[in-house]
Amino acid sequence: MAAQDVAASRSAHLQRIAQVLEAQFPDICKTQPELLAQHYTQAGLGAQAIPYWHRAGQRAIQRSANAEAIAHLTQGLEVLQTLPDTVERSYQELLLQTTLGPALMATRGCAAPEVGHVIAQRA
Repeated sequence: MAAQDVAASRSAHLQRIAQVLEAQFPDICKTQPELLAQHYTQAGLGAQAIPYWHRAGQRAIQRSANAEAIAHLTQGLEVLQTLPDTVERSYQELLLQTTLGPALMATRGCAAPEVGHVIAQRA
């Protein structure tokens, strides 16, 4: 089997897993959104992954797991960069950045360069 076929098959399996989780295990979607985010990201479906990265970041912040929130939200922003520049993408970026700011402030302080970068992105 060619490498392309293996990659396509893997992506299809990851997509199917994420779809089954959404359809049949709504509790997992609520409690472990990063699981769906990872599956959609690895399947190459960034648009489907972004909302789950955002939810994962929000859930981590609710638990005061700011370092985890930063990781999830940063991953979401990285995936976002692979998508076409549209109004929807700009909206998703704003949501991710707005959620990321407080987590960065809590872990690195208000004067950290990363916080300034997030604030500049929102301006």
